[in-house]
Amino acid sequence: PSAWRETQTAAFGKKGLSLHGVTAMRWDPVHRDFVVLNVRVTCDDSEQTWFHTLAALRTSLDKLTDVWPTTSSSSSAIPAASAAALPRLEEATMQTDGANNYDCTAFMSTVQDVFKAAGLRLKRHVITEVGDGKNLCDQDFQGAQQDMNHARAGGKDLLNAQNILDALETGKALGVINVGMDLGTRAQEPKNPTALKGIDSLYDREYEYDAAGTYLGVRLSLIHI
Repeated sequence: PSAWRETQTAAFGKKGLSLHGVTAMRWDPVHRDFVVLNVRVTCDDSEQTWFHTLAALRTSLDKLTDVWPTTSSSSSAIPAASAAALPRLEEATMQTDGANNYDCTAFMSTVQDVFKAAGLRLKRHVITEVGDGKNLCDQDFQGAQQDMNHARAGGKDLLNAQNILDALETGKALGVINVGMDLGTRAQEPKNPTALKGIDSLYDREYEYDAAGTYLGVRLSLIHI
């Protein structure tokens, strides 16, 4: 969306279309600057529950680790030339807004498994207010909005995830990865765990591990950034 709190209808021109974005940053010790990749995930299922969000996050992490291999990646994996000199990834910190699909107990208790499956250790998840904490991702979405506007101005329909993906691919910029996601049946979505009173409002979440890397639990506190 071109504005942080712009509604889905205002952004896409209609409801019922899903676009999830991730902006990933890492430090390049050689060039002494941050390297940035943006991953956009389209999906025909627009109900962005915690389950939908975890699936989009896993899709994004798979694409990111194709470019930036982890320490557990296969030795046969060949990273892009621009990423070859970068150290392999071991851990990550995540910042999101405070939408319910990010701050709920279900997301909190399962998100580290998603990172683990991608070969990464989630160290910390910081949640800021709804619409905040994602300005870099919003900047990328302005470019995505322009691509969709151009497609519509050119007579293209944006009726499903494939239409959106085609529009995004037409105007894709350097450092952007566009991908479609098939969520499958909602029957596989687990029932939400019962949250302890007030637990979802503790927005600084540190994930703890033992010396062998085994997950121990999450330490919750008020946000300090």
